[in-house]
Amino acid sequence: MQLDENLLNGFSGIRVIPDVHGEFDQFDKYINEAISGKLFVIQLGDLTDFGDKSTECLELALHVVVYPVRPSWTN
Repeated sequence: MQLDENLLNGFSGIRVIPDVHGEFDQFDKYINEAISGKLFVIQLGDLTDFGDKSTECLELALHVVVYPVRPSWTN
């Protein structure tokens, strides 16, 4: 899969966020820092699972998602 070369226009850099596992407070902090710094966010791994705020993590991710990419293992 090839991404649109203009996808990163307007961003000052990239923030990669690994597994979140329902830890909303930390996820929210990373997202807000990325927005403030005009960083393009790539979230890898699990959003839900062990933490007690999985629903909030999903809602935040859906609020900020611009370009969802299907993982290769779903083919």
